[in-house]
Amino acid sequence: MMFTMLAVEEGPERRFLVQGASAMSVAQVTPIFAVVFDAFDTLCEIGDPHHPFAELARASSRQVDARTALMTRPLGIRQAAEHLDSSGIDIAELEQRLQIELASIRLFDDTIPTLTELKRRGIKLAIASNLAAPYALPLLKLLPFQLDAYAWSFEIGYLKPQAEIFEWVTSRIGVPAAATLMVGDTYKADYVGALNAGLQARHLVRPPNSPSGGTMIQSLTEILDLHLAEQA
Repeated sequence: MMFTMLAVEEGPERRFLVQGASAMSVAQVTPIFAVVFDAFDTLCEIGDPHHPFAELARASSRQVDARTALMTRPLGIRQAAEHLDSSGIDIAELEQRLQIELASIRLFDDTIPTLTELKRRGIKLAIASNLAAPYALPLLKLLPFQLDAYAWSFEIGYLKPQAEIFEWVTSRIGVPAAATLMVGDTYKADYVGALNAGLQARHLVRPPNSPSGGTMIQSLTEILDLHLAEQA
């Protein structure tokens, strides 16, 4: 696949200030050949949350970053409890609560229409998610088709906003960072992290939290109005 980078005269509307970044960045109008999505609260949500892994982390006796440990290793509840040395925890109860969560995972209404149309237009599709291992398969079963790549933090050992996770996924889909769009609901991890890694980005803020505009979107379908590459 050939990628054409379109350089244009910059204007005020193409500038953005990234909080926490070292300098002002200038966005170029580059056709989008690939879209990478965050998973939970972007493509899908948990309808009945019970937070079993958060409880494990709170009960840990180890001086570790429990969140990082849980999301950068392929651990189930029992393995996670052993790894974190969590005490005073009813493992069977937590496993039951996890199953309730997994059964309640559902796609947002705009997920399938957006993925389907992007695929029809020839856009590469991927997921990059900070995720504990048990949550991946239930999401995959809900998607309408297989995507081009999945950057699960528990498999590759990096967490957004680390540049390595974005480099990994763009390498897998074979699209330059500048021609790849990241979409997610977490400002620092999905938006700032992607921009710092050289990707284009949109911060998904679903109603009623904030109005859409600029680099924010309120629905995944708004991606379809962006500068998507014309595929032969």
